[in-house]
Amino acid sequence: MRFVFVTEKISQKARRLRLLRQRGVLRVQAAFVEDGADPRYVAEELAAELAVTAGWLGLSGVEVMRRGDLASELRAAVQQHG
Repeated sequence: MRFVFVTEKISQKARRLRLLRQRGVLRVQAAFVEDGADPRYVAEELAAELAVTAGWLGLSGVEVMRRGDLASELRAAVQQHG
């Protein structure tokens, strides 16, 4: 399953997401941000959308892997969203 996140004038590269039903989490395999975009803003907006998506799918949370230039910022934002 693949998703592409787009927000106000910020187009993200595709992130591979996999449902890990046995662990009950939505996994972000890689996260990238375009040049010139504010990584903190993108990470916060994306974390909120991922939390909604995980909830809609009946999963308990979101897991962000280390691949991509947005991964660490996104991981921190996901942790803040609970």
